[in-house]
Amino acid sequence: MGVNIPADVKGGRAASSAHGLSMAKIAGYSAGNLGKNILANTLVYFLIFYATDLLGLAAEKAGLIVLIATIWGAILDPLVGLLADRTRSRLGKYGPFMLCGAPLASVSLVLIFALPVGSPHAGVMLLALLLAFKLFYALVDLPHNALMARISSDSRERSTIATTRFLFSSLGSLAIALGAFGMFCEGASGTQADRFLGFAAVAGFVSLAALWVSWLSVAREDRTAGYRLQKFSGQIHGLRALFRDREALILIFAGFLSGAAIPLFVRGLPYFCKYNLGDDGLVPVGIITLVLGQIVSVPLWRRFAVQIEKSKTLLLSHALGVIAHTAFYVSPSQAGLAYVIPIFLVGVAAGGIWSIIWAMAPDVVDKAEGECGVRSEAVIFSFASVAMKLGIAVGAWLFGFLLQAVGFQAGEMLEVQTLSGIKVIMAVLPALGSLGVIVCLLFYRLTHDHHGRIMRDRNKLTIARD
Repeated sequence: MGVNIPADVKGGRAASSAHGLSMAKIAGYSAGNLGKNILANTLVYFLIFYATDLLGLAAEKAGLIVLIATIWGAILDPLVGLLADRTRSRLGKYGPFMLCGAPLASVSLVLIFALPVGSPHAGVMLLALLLAFKLFYALVDLPHNALMARISSDSRERSTIATTRFLFSSLGSLAIALGAFGMFCEGASGTQADRFLGFAAVAGFVSLAALWVSWLSVAREDRTAGYRLQKFSGQIHGLRALFRDREALILIFAGFLSGAAIPLFVRGLPYFCKYNLGDDGLVPVGIITLVLGQIVSVPLWRRFAVQIEKSKTLLLSHALGVIAHTAFYVSPSQAGLAYVIPIFLVGVAAGGIWSIIWAMAPDVVDKAEGECGVRSEAVIFSFASVAMKLGIAVGAWLFGFLLQAVGFQAGEMLEVQTLSGIKVIMAVLPALGSLGVIVCLLFYRLTHDHHGRIMRDRNKLTIARD
């Protein structure tokens, strides 16, 4: 475990600890990722399928709805970041957001899957509920991410926190996959719409509990960490420094490309199983295989991130992603090993892609503070989140648009070129996105040693002030 830098009450420093964070605190904080993952990935995995095959919306219209809602969520993130950097309360800097936002986000998820099937106004109602969900989700997502910059200031310890966070995210995905058996398998009781709603209710309750546990686990660090209430002019100065920083721009662009390309695979999985394989009961099998790949990969990516460099580890994970998605595309469309092995490799790659990028963000926060003298951690995290969510929005719209373009019609027998198009969308496009990220990361230069020098210089300045 790393050693934290002592806090400066007036200077906005991270919470202090002579011996780093205990694994209990790291695990407790990381439980928030389980809660967020259950909320967000229930929609990522199933929303477009739910909208097309149950609500009866055209695929292009469903993708457009997700695009609008996700752009709205991306707009909210910097606003929440600006507010959070100016917040100080007895519940800490981020406690009020997480404690209030969690129940609202959970309820809005349930309402999305409670929409009446066959309603002529399903599209309008879905959009309205998604906009509400994005608002409430922003209140927990951005503060929970930014907390990582406050509870630890050691670059290697942050790698441990980030990979532990992703382990809990994978557990959330596993819970979704297990729930998918009930949603997709024939013979289950009730209509499929009722099964979706029942799962959403359970998911909302589990998410609420996990997010509250997450903040309570590090409530002391949030309440006692020293920080200065930023003036708006200081926040703007920090943003200018952010957009002049090469590493920050690389991180933002990598997040955008990852968000646009990588989720296309799991969005396409229900369609691939139902139409290419003729058995949508294979959807939960595929998701479980994907999640198991993520879970077993966590120790590997953590070891790489700690012992070599985070940027090199992220590059390696995207390189494996290119190989895995290509293997899925060239493998025959049939159940068995040809189905599960490439999906498992996609999961292993995803373990690095989604965990390491968030381990890099707090280091960029420290670098920006060292260069401009302003610490706006929530704002910087918000723009990293904005980039990723904009990518997800573009990817969702692109998925719906391309699905329509290749001739998809819900519930009908599909032509060979349409079945091939589904496979191209979910495998070839993610591989191309990973290639783009790899090119960006070749120019990333913020290493563990560089970050260590930044923190030592900041600590000397703190001691001099004291």
